[in-house]
Amino acid sequence: DWILKFATKPSQSLVYSLINLKFKDTITSKAGLQEVFQVTAGVCNRYAQSMDEAEDIMQDGFVKIFLNINEFKGEGSLVAWMRRIMINTAITMVLQCLVLIHLF
Repeated sequence: DWILKFATKPSQSLVYSLINLKFKDTITSKAGLQEVFQVTAGVCNRYAQSMDEAEDIMQDGFVKIFLNINEFKGEGSLVAWMRRIMINTAITMVLQCLVLIHLF
């Protein structure tokens, strides 16, 4: 499963550290981080045509999450906020692929 490969890469500790810096009280364990990876991976898998595409969506989604992490107001669930970003990222990538297909 590609999500297990992604979650065990050195980038996992970076992701975990960055999330923990902002949300010390929300995600305080590796189990919480694993939940984040499972939820976001599920979104990516649903929208992607391949594992490579799912990885691209997830990577772009995490970049957006970290660039906009200060926008999270804490009014809802952090995982739901991250999931929404992944969904929007996936939709954007799918639409970009459709546009490219129609252009060529």
